[in-house]
Formats: sequence, C-alpha cells, structure tokens
Amino acid sequence: MDYFVLGARLLIGVVFLVAAVMKSRGAVAWRSTLESVAGLTRLRRLPMIRFVAGGVVATEIGTAALLAVESTVPFGFMLGLALLLGFSGAIAVALRGGSRQPCNCFGSGGDIGVSTLVRNGVLAAVAVGGLTHPVVGTLDPRATALTVAVAVTAAAFVVFAQDLTELFAVKTSRGDS
Repeated sequence: MDYFVLGARLLIGVVFLVAAVMKSRGAVAWRSTLESVAGLTRLRRLPMIRFVAGGVVATEIGTAALLAVESTVPFGFMLGLALLLGFSGAIAVALRGGSRQPCNCFGSGGDIGVSTLVRNGVLAAVAVGGLTHPVVGTLDPRATALTVAVAVTAAAFVVFAQDLTELFAVKTSRGDS
C-alpha cells in the first residue's frame, strides 16, 4: 500500500460512514432520508422508498467496511464508485427536471445542485485513483500519520462543505444594491 491508496481509503470510507450514520441517526433524520429518496427517485410507495433508503445506508456502511480490510479494498472502491455514479445519475435527472430539493446526503437538508455533482465527481475520481493506483513499498510512520490527518480533514471538508458554503455565502435582500 502507498500513501495515495491509504488516503483514498480513508477519505471515501469516512465520507460514506458519516453519510450512513447521519441518514439513520434518529427518526427525524430517517424521515428526511425517506423524503429525499422519494424526491430523487420519484418512488411513491413507502415500502419501496424504505427499501431503497435502507439499501443506500447498508451499501454506504458496506463500502466503508470493505475499504477498512486490506484484502477487500478494491471491492470497496468499486462499490463506492457505483454508489457515487448512481447518486450522480439520480441528481442529474432531478436537476434536469428542475428539482432543487434537499438531498440529505449527510443528514442535512441542503439542496442538490451542480456542486453536489462536482463533489461526487471528485470522490469518484479518488475512488478510481485508489482502484487503479499501483500498490508498492512500505510506509513511513510519520508520513502515514500525515496522510491520515489530511484524509480525515478532507473527509470533514466534504461532509461539511455545504454548511460552510451557506455560512460564508453573501446574502443580499432585494432592496440592496
């Protein structure tokens, strides 16, 4: 293993694990997840919406678990990539249809947008890089610690990017010039 693969494993794994936990952490979060699935998929029957939402959460947890075990890392990257492509496809269809509904990606109600597709694209590129990167050499403990710190910080940025954008966005009222 090398530093890029380690960082990619941590970034993708932490992002999906946090997403799964935030979507299912309580009744309100789960209800928001169901509403998001219904809006993005146009499903109307509650049993099917629950099935899809449960499958998404289980697959996110499965991706993180596969990335945590050395022998299953390629499968974790492939599963994560499939999830990201599926999410991006559903979001692109919703955006094309004019929807700006909340995505509940990380348990918050930020609206979907092009930035959601860009985030998923960057994560997909990291997953492809992790999947195709040659694995060579041994890791230096200090460089490994730095890689872990950078990957976890990047994951936190991905998870909270929408909140940070809203926090620092300049808001004007119609009366302002």
